[in-house]
Amino acid sequence: MRILRGLKGRTLACGCVAGAYETYGGEIVWILDERGPACENSGHEDGQPLEDTPDETPISDPHL
Repeated sequence: MRILRGLKGRTLACGCVAGAYETYGGEIVWILDERGPACENSGHEDGQPLEDTPDETPISDPHL
């Protein structure tokens, strides 16, 4: 997956920071940018895509 540009970021409830990115293929993906020091989610690894959109709202406009 190649990232075209960053769209927005969000601090998650666990303290991690995630960003929404647009790929060259036009997909929107959420990637964990930084793991929070108190995060207990073993699935959160820096630089890895998240399975769910953090705000649980689908992104329809990549320019938000």
